[in-house]
Amino acid sequence: MIIQSGSSGRIRTANVLNQKWPVNLNVDASTTAYLNGIVRVNVTFEYSPAPAKAPSGDTTGPPPNLNESISVILLDGKPLIVSQSADPVTSRKVTVELTATILK
Repeated sequence: MIIQSGSSGRIRTANVLNQKWPVNLNVDASTTAYLNGIVRVNVTFEYSPAPAKAPSGDTTGPPPNLNESISVILLDGKPLIVSQSADPVTSRKVTVELTATILK
């Protein structure tokens, strides 16, 4: 996502698995760039993954939803992991890494 300093952007993706389970990834972000390569980012993301499969091949039920809003300070060009979460029922792990790159 490319966002002008002081502006915001958003991404919406959605699908339906087996005409039953919604699978979504939504991201909203706004930025403010400061001197010396410092960028403040406000980001909200919502993730609904596909349901896990049981050993029998059936789905285990509705998947967990992850919804988070954070404000972070990033340095130009340096990636930062800002969130990690795990589903206690499956081995799924969701990691969110942000990198701000100041375009001149």
